[in-house]
Amino acid sequence: MQYNKVLRTLACALILSLTLLLIAIPATPAPAALMGSISLSPYSGPVGTSVTVNGLGFTPDSAYTVTFSTTTVATGYCDGTGVFIATFSVPTKARGTVCCYGNNERR
Repeated sequence: MQYNKVLRTLACALILSLTLLLIAIPATPAPAALMGSISLSPYSGPVGTSVTVNGLGFTPDSAYTVTFSTTTVATGYCDGTGVFIATFSVPTKARGTVCCYGNNERR
């Protein structure tokens, strides 16, 4: 009788320990969404300057759009590895920000 009581106590302790362990261990996070990045060369310049945009880390084979302020200056598709290279001339706006949209991503 005493032996069964010890086994039940150990079984309950083991179940409780495993339950607490499972609660304490966080679930494996889902893989991060692809986060593209861009680089510009040159980084700045006067109107008419030819600028090369290198993008990487975008969704493979997805469409991209490069804008200068609100003006679309380049469009195309990333390659099979999520990389693209685009070139544009700085438009007549005196100042602007370059943004790249790719597969619902904004950089």
